[in-house]
Amino acid sequence: MSNLRGTVDINQSSLYFEIDGSGTPFLMIHAGITDSQQWHHEFSHFSRDYQVIRYDMRGYGKSKWTEDAPGHLEDLTALVKNLDIQPPIILMGCSMGGMLALEYAIKNPQKIKALILLGPGLCGLELDVEEPEELSAAKKAFREGDLNLLAEIETQIWFDSTDQDPGHVDCSMRALLYEMQHSLRSQKVGRKGIGQPEEKQAIQEFISQVDFPVLVVIGSYDLSYMHAAADYLIDHVRSARKEIIEDAAHLPNLDQPQLCLEVVDSFLEDLTRGKRYDKILP
Repeated sequence: MSNLRGTVDINQSSLYFEIDGSGTPFLMIHAGITDSQQWHHEFSHFSRDYQVIRYDMRGYGKSKWTEDAPGHLEDLTALVKNLDIQPPIILMGCSMGGMLALEYAIKNPQKIKALILLGPGLCGLELDVEEPEELSAAKKAFREGDLNLLAEIETQIWFDSTDQDPGHVDCSMRALLYEMQHSLRSQKVGRKGIGQPEEKQAIQEFISQVDFPVLVVIGSYDLSYMHAAADYLIDHVRSARKEIIEDAAHLPNLDQPQLCLEVVDSFLEDLTRGKRYDKILP
């Protein structure tokens, strides 16, 4: 399939997707604070050499939200089947999309060629880091239904970074994230299927099973928890490699798109050559 976009009926919902290019499938899963527009640069860039697929998770972007449907993992599994995406798959996810990519890899290791994880969280994993004050303010705005304030605070946290002035970022990308945030919160999207209590056990299962290359990308200004989660993966996954994107926060591919493309390109070139980054773990 090439240059295809539309919707597919999955689990009582209609999920929006786009496909372009040919070759090894390269499936992109957006963050929980964006939609598939996050992959604008990557979608056009990697379609030259791969069959790229991006989609809006349930309730995000152009995909419908339904309350009683299965979770995002079930949606992703059905999407791969319904679109006839043939393994092995390169799977790229950001933040919550990274968690979803991990979950899918845990249950389908034989289908994965490589994982690319941008600022991935690890729900259920307790790490000794402080929560920034801005997150409390975001939770308060959410409880009070102040969507404008909520979108602004979350844009500050995840794009500007809590350590930087918003003037240093790309204004057009900041506006795009704010728009996606506001639209998302207006739909009151839930996160069913992500971050369940059994996730900690699933992380251990993933670590014991994985035998394919993993790239972990983290912005230098991302939250302390995200840096700790990235380091945890590097310390416990034999084939994992970490790259830091300077002057970027939680969404490094929006903050520094060219640098992020170069990092992923380098990883994929190594993958083509069969180069691995295996290390001896304790």
